[in-house]
Amino acid sequence: MVYAASSDSFSNAALTARLVSVEDGVAPNAKTLSLGLDLKLGKGWKAYWRSPGEVGLPPEIDWSGSENLASAELLWPAPTRFTAFGIENFGYSKHVLLPIQAVLIDSGTSANLTAHVSLLTCSDICVPNDFTLNLTIPSGQGIDTKAAALITEFAQKVPQTPETSDIAVTSASLIEKALIVTARTTSDFRSPDVFPEMGPYFTFGLPDIRLNASGTEMWARLPLLAGEDVIPEITITITDGVRAVTDSPAWSITPAPAPYEVAKQSTSFWQVLSIIGFAFLGGVILNVMPCVLPVLSIKLASVLKHENRPAHIVRGGFLMSALGVLVFMWVLVTIVLMLQAAGLSVGWGLQFQSPVFLSLMFMVLFVFAANLFGFFEISLPSSIQTRLATSGSRDGYAGDFATGAFAAILATP
Repeated sequence: MVYAASSDSFSNAALTARLVSVEDGVAPNAKTLSLGLDLKLGKGWKAYWRSPGEVGLPPEIDWSGSENLASAELLWPAPTRFTAFGIENFGYSKHVLLPIQAVLIDSGTSANLTAHVSLLTCSDICVPNDFTLNLTIPSGQGIDTKAAALITEFAQKVPQTPETSDIAVTSASLIEKALIVTARTTSDFRSPDVFPEMGPYFTFGLPDIRLNASGTEMWARLPLLAGEDVIPEITITITDGVRAVTDSPAWSITPAPAPYEVAKQSTSFWQVLSIIGFAFLGGVILNVMPCVLPVLSIKLASVLKHENRPAHIVRGGFLMSALGVLVFMWVLVTIVLMLQAAGLSVGWGLQFQSPVFLSLMFMVLFVFAANLFGFFEISLPSSIQTRLATSGSRDGYAGDFATGAFAAILATP
């Protein structure tokens, strides 16, 4: 669909994004503009809500460089819950528009809008998208009816305030590592869901929601997965079909009693079994990758060399190899967590989305392959060759540990 007032589009396999406006021009004495960040997501791709859940990042817009723009408030339509392997996330799929209420500096004057958007999309993998959308709205009058209808449609999906909604949050309390929420409505609840917000350090699992016999009262228990000693204020969004409300209730000292006997929530046996199964399958696939398979041949040669030794020594060697893998990964995770604690935005795997890293890896592998095909040789000093030969033939658990760590180093990038 083409809109009269619209920015150019940013598009890739996961996302098509553009900035649209209800107004074709800034009318005399007009102080505000009704905008929208229009997001169309590819099949199987998702974007996140302002509070993404256990993992993920919310969309962000930086308006620096805009002219005649005093402020821009981003509104959030009610989210959908996505659950995979016990991980709870909140966001959007297919098509969503985030309404924006813009306030101008000078009334009746044209506005040049520059939106620097940072948005994470996820499917089987997660792809960060950083792009800029430019939209100029000249002085004048006119309304784009198509854009107005679209923005109105999603503005109506923004949760209502307690004063205007027929859903009321009646209590919220934290007890025994769980959040207890109660609510009531003048109409029957159909399929309610609860989305708590307590900042980035608090995450909750899948809610256990129960209704009374008439369907007008709701009781929900959400297991606390992570948090801090200091309890901040809470914001709760409750959705029920097309209805939604957002409220910030005061904490209740005494939690509302459960309308039924609540069993302790835990991860199901089949859920744990599926996670172990996928982890094992991933390990099998990793072992036949070209970066790891040569290391396994080294390990197999080591086993054959010790074929006359007791079986418990061979098993111990395998365990030490596994320990070498784990220790390397623990060290790597510790470094990443320290960098994140220092305020750096780092993760592992995202380096493959960097053209610089991919170019470097291509050159390294090209040189390595050329060396294996005999196009050239690199001769190390004799002292280093002697040391490598000695360490490579070293017996005992230290050599097994080093082999495991070496395999992890080769496979990790």
